[in-house]
Amino acid sequence: MTHPGVGPLTAPAYVLIIGTPTRFQRGKQIGTYVGMIPSEDSSAHKQRLGHISKQGSSLLRFLLVEAAQAAALIHPDWRRRQSSVRTRDSSKSDMA
Repeated sequence: MTHPGVGPLTAPAYVLIIGTPTRFQRGKQIGTYVGMIPSEDSSAHKQRLGHISKQGSSLLRFLLVEAAQAAALIHPDWRRRQSSVRTRDSSKSDMA
């Protein structure tokens, strides 16, 4: 099984840095380990998500972002997702 954008550099780096994925109970825990989950500052009924936490391996984080960008160039569904995130992010910066 292959994933668009993941090549001969990203795959072994993922395996070497993550190790055995069964040591994580959920996929979100892998994202937290790598530092791809946003930081959170919440109080009462308000949830505020910040920038990614940048914990873990910066190399793996870089490779995963590059793989996602390569996948967006290749796969139409990924391209649509990327453009919707860009639109959402640009509307947030316009509000500031």
